[in-house]
Amino acid sequence: MKTKRKNIFKSLLALTLALIMVLGVAPLSEFAGVDWASLFAPKAEAEGKLDCLEDMPLISESHYTGNQGDSCVFNLNRKGLPGIFNRYYGNGNVGIDGTVYNNGFEVWIARWNGGDKISWASATFDIGGKYKTLTGKSSVIKGSANTTSYDTSVYFYNGETLLYSFRMTPDDYEKSFKVDVTGVSNLTVMVKDNKEAAGGTSFALYDLFFDSSSESGGDPEISKHFPNGYDFEKDSYGFKNYSDTISKKYFTTLYGAEKGKLLYNKYHKTGGLCFGMAYTTAAIYNGYPSCSQISTLDKGLFKYRYCEKIRDIWNLSVDFLDFTAHSTKIISSALPVGNNIISIEDYIKYAYIYQFSKTVSTTSTWCGDANLILDLVKQYTDEDKIGLTIGMTRKDGSGGHRVLVVGYEGNDILVDDSNRRSEYNRITVNSDGSWTFNGLDNYNSNFCYIRYNLDYQRPFELLQSGKTDTVTEKYIEGVETQETYIEGVDGLDKESMLLAVDSDSCDLDDKKFSAVYVETGDSISANTYWTDESTVSINNIIGGNHTIEFAGEGSIVSATVADSSNVVMTIDEDQLKAQVSGKKGDACTLSVDTCYINNSNKDVSKKIEIVGIVSESEAVVEQIDRGLRISGIESGTVALVVDDAVVSTEKITGEGDSFDIIYSKQEGDETLSIQKAGTPKKDSFFKKILNVILAPFRAIINLFKKLFGK
Repeated sequence: MKTKRKNIFKSLLALTLALIMVLGVAPLSEFAGVDWASLFAPKAEAEGKLDCLEDMPLISESHYTGNQGDSCVFNLNRKGLPGIFNRYYGNGNVGIDGTVYNNGFEVWIARWNGGDKISWASATFDIGGKYKTLTGKSSVIKGSANTTSYDTSVYFYNGETLLYSFRMTPDDYEKSFKVDVTGVSNLTVMVKDNKEAAGGTSFALYDLFFDSSSESGGDPEISKHFPNGYDFEKDSYGFKNYSDTISKKYFTTLYGAEKGKLLYNKYHKTGGLCFGMAYTTAAIYNGYPSCSQISTLDKGLFKYRYCEKIRDIWNLSVDFLDFTAHSTKIISSALPVGNNIISIEDYIKYAYIYQFSKTVSTTSTWCGDANLILDLVKQYTDEDKIGLTIGMTRKDGSGGHRVLVVGYEGNDILVDDSNRRSEYNRITVNSDGSWTFNGLDNYNSNFCYIRYNLDYQRPFELLQSGKTDTVTEKYIEGVETQETYIEGVDGLDKESMLLAVDSDSCDLDDKKFSAVYVETGDSISANTYWTDESTVSINNIIGGNHTIEFAGEGSIVSATVADSSNVVMTIDEDQLKAQVSGKKGDACTLSVDTCYINNSNKDVSKKIEIVGIVSESEAVVEQIDRGLRISGIESGTVALVVDDAVVSTEKITGEGDSFDIIYSKQEGDETLSIQKAGTPKKDSFFKKILNVILAPFRAIINLFKKLFGK
């Protein structure tokens, strides 16, 4: 006990002497303002540094246990979690460009070198729920076996709730990010491969600092991210999504006479124009055309002026005003496209029908994991871009919807939804890649497919290639307005063929076709496909209207058949043919529709429609020089249909005979005649035997005729 007291005394004496020495070189007044708390504060705080995630207590870790199982989250300061081999780092903290990384983690993602694998590692830290945001950066560390072939994402979780994520690839691995960690106590960092790869990679997550500032009355939008300069109240339409009937001329000017007509017949009635509104909003925002080129009606002064923002644009179909007191023809906001002027309604309709193109069908990116869209959304937003549109298509075919991405908040994608004008809607992405849209009931990953497109400017570019316009009158509640169509555009998918199948089921080679997916509020049952094949085979046709239509090269070939029938159709420069295989006695309708746009920009259609009964097991219609040849049809009628009106009919009789249908495809000639083809009826069995017996005698007679004449 005496020894302990003696040691304490010595310590106090030493401290006193030290103070006396300090006081001896400076007056006491010099120490009056000393912040003694700061003097004895931890070094990091004394230096004014922010708290770092690297220094937070580790709660748990987890990693991929296949192969060698040595994936790990190491601290860059080499003082954290030891790996499976009891080491504190994998490849170190120097980047592939020589940069030294600190204040974070080396996340070593081990993969089996002998084959492709998906690997991952995670760590959970106690951050105490006292921070607001976590900022950081990412890169790749030198010495990794694989720095050229990986697809990996970084995730930040609060329990099961995903707070933030981003994707890294060899072409895009250096990121700066900010994570909202308000109220988060346990923060999990996970790095996981999206695709299988061989050879391990060390990822650097560095400069991971917390910001604990939480001033009252701060910006409520602090966690929302928008492109610089974007303002929903200015950069979205003031009118809501609306339904309309789209005139055939919009379709034929964009797709050509025959494919345009087929698409018109299937899709001219809309349950909403959301696709067109999303595309044109993005286009105008990006200057296709700019607002300053769009004239709009000043409703107070009843005169037109140029728009200052997208909200200035006026649409007569939606925002109808009573102008009956004025004799002036009323049009919606007008915009220039090349040398022509169209209304905003025209622009929206053209953009809407653009969704039926092969271009959209083949360039859409479908995502089973919505995190891939979320990563792209964050990239686009952080790069100050507007132009990514998202389509949601019902799995049961009962409709769909298209929205424009305008920003993000955590793992919510913020979208301009044309169904809502007060503010943006949200697509919430979950950690497992599932998603939910708050704008419509049952629009989520359970009931819908999701895709995105980036080609918002394409409809404008197509219209800009047009040469002239055609204007027709239109009336809305008694007020005269107009529709404007652009003639001579660089038509869509000119080299491809279009197939429409109206049946409940059939056998179709999916590899040869690109399906059209329709995003509108109403169910559209048509199954429509683009193909580069000149001959298509559709087998085992069951249910529906049993109708097959094939369009291209200026013609539409159609067949309506019985259950379980097979159809082969060909359209090319040298041949036009439809062949139906079924059963004798089956009802069958075959038609060939010649479509073109005349010199007056009028759509012309001349169709031959044959209705009858299959006489044997096969019915065929094919093109000949003077018209069409039909075989295998009995007890039927032939109709000449000009511009969808029947102008002439003829009956066909006979069993198994072939008939030539003679008519002109040119405008103005509406004559129709039917005559038996040169092919005789099939001979009976006994007649065939008789012909064999008589053949030698006929040969002798023919010889005498040649020698001696008649």
